[in-house]
Amino acid sequence: MQTLHLTGGATLTLSDIRLKDHKYKLNALDKFSAKGADLKISDNQLVITPKEESFELLYNKQLKVRGSIKFDVKILLIIIILTYLAGYKLTSYLADFKIEENKSRIDIIFLTIFFIMLFIPMMKISDDEISKKENRRLAAYKPFIEHNEINFNFGKDFDSWFSDRFLLREEIIPVYNYMNYLLHTDYVQLKTIHLYKSTNWMLGNGIEIPFTETQLKQISSNLFKLKKFCNDNNIKLYVIIAPGKNSYQQNVDKILKKVTPNRTVALVEYAKVNYGLDIIYPEATFRNADKNEYIYFKTDHHLTDYGAYLMYSQLINKMKTDFPLLSVTPEGDFNTYKRTLCRYESDHNFREGETYRGAAVNAEKLLNTEYLYYDYKYPETITIKKDKNNYEYPFLHLNSKGHYKLMILGNSYQENITYFLNTNFKEIRKFRLNSSLETPKRRYETEMRPYEKIAEDYKPDAVLLIVTSGYAENLTKMYPSEEE
Repeated sequence: MQTLHLTGGATLTLSDIRLKDHKYKLNALDKFSAKGADLKISDNQLVITPKEESFELLYNKQLKVRGSIKFDVKILLIIIILTYLAGYKLTSYLADFKIEENKSRIDIIFLTIFFIMLFIPMMKISDDEISKKENRRLAAYKPFIEHNEINFNFGKDFDSWFSDRFLLREEIIPVYNYMNYLLHTDYVQLKTIHLYKSTNWMLGNGIEIPFTETQLKQISSNLFKLKKFCNDNNIKLYVIIAPGKNSYQQNVDKILKKVTPNRTVALVEYAKVNYGLDIIYPEATFRNADKNEYIYFKTDHHLTDYGAYLMYSQLINKMKTDFPLLSVTPEGDFNTYKRTLCRYESDHNFREGETYRGAAVNAEKLLNTEYLYYDYKYPETITIKKDKNNYEYPFLHLNSKGHYKLMILGNSYQENITYFLNTNFKEIRKFRLNSSLETPKRRYETEMRPYEKIAEDYKPDAVLLIVTSGYAENLTKMYPSEEE
């Protein structure tokens, strides 16, 4: 769409209209329309008479655009050179073989197989953006020259891109990682995680960088805005920032150094002193708990049922000040038992664990740890049904014997605690922030304005915002400006 400007009552006459270096003709003049101008066809020409200072000219016929082929000249050149060298060397050996009868056939066979194997990995390059097996985003291709600037890290970038996408990679990685696992006595370093064979602890390679003063202020200010919205709508706000597994389990990690200060402790203190916010950070609760039970899964980054129950208890003890009908559901109302494997998603199914799956080690010994599980004794009082609004997680949690309405916003750490909250609240609607930006429509995962509109319609008694310490930096995007 192009906006045109004419002055002095002038008219504009168009004919033989072409686009894209004359490839496409716009010769169906009767398919033109205009906003702010009158159109007339005369002598196979389009005569435009403006009615306003500016107008829009539209072409309403669909163009058949021919697809074009794009290729990277640098990669093509590399392939041509390698193909030439391989062909030249192969034909040279074959010629020598004909001339010299004593030439070893084994040499020729070996060389032929070797060159064929060199080309196998590049026969099919994956265009996937995410590896489901490793549960991570794959490296994107970065050209040698982009925007007239040379990429001096092209070699490293190309290696990362090709290493993530070559043919049969998904089949080779588990074999490579398992061999790596077998060859080490205890500590095993893999691409995205590291593990200890002596204890079966699997931990991510990343560390939580302390927040800057700007981040502390931005996150605290955003949480204060959300609290003000809740106050204005007679809603109580509760915020939980749970310790990430890597941060909490630093005592079992001999490789990654402890990062100080703890960025979440710094955030909690800053928000309280400067904005009067009372953020729940359950690290002390976890540290004081039964040391015989696991707070986190060894092969996954989520809380165990036991860890989730501790966090749930701390939350309810805080909420009952505002909602006197709430009380912590006692452990006696649950059937407790021990078993291996992990349970952390809303479907309540047992899994090997995201960290284990991402490592692609396939060593069953790592799955031998038993965890404490809680199953509610009265599931008949709880119903989970389809939400008529059909959001990304389109379910309403209903409890015939519960009290109050709760809206939950958070990442995956909300799932285990929701299981326990179901025993208290008459209605829960929860939303995964780290899900599609289309439901609800928003620019960033943590953008709050779309959720505020939902809250205005849903009218919950309380809103729970729950994220992990590693995800907390995303809270800087809760209220983005129009320019962002």
